[in-house]
Amino acid sequence: INDNGIIFGMEKDVYQQYYFWEDGPAYYFLFVSDICHLYLAKASFDGQAWTELMITSAPIPGYQHGDEVTLMVEFDGEGGIDCYANDEWLIGYYDWDFIEDGVRYGIRCEVPGVSYTEFKAEHTD
Repeated sequence: INDNGIIFGMEKDVYQQYYFWEDGPAYYFLFVSDICHLYLAKASFDGQAWTELMITSAPIPGYQHGDEVTLMVEFDGEGGIDCYANDEWLIGYYDWDFIEDGVRYGIRCEVPGVSYTEFKAEHTD
């Protein structure tokens, strides 16, 4: 129940060190918070360790801790971000100060007991 989700729009680190924390390459992060809300943030950008971009005003519909949840992000690479949980659009955000060359992606798990299945990434023009 703590900061587990999708990393996307991650910049290439000039030192080729790919680690996902607040002191490394900049990236966006979509995760389910400890109060079951969907949370969009940006890390390691412009000297900031962590920046909250948007959080849903209510918990993910029908979700409780321990339930399976499907997360999906549509990111256009130029600031447009749409976030979904269980196929329901919950966050639409435009980042005017977006991460340039942010083409890498991954997953982040901060606590034990979390598993990911059917991880899929697509690039469309």
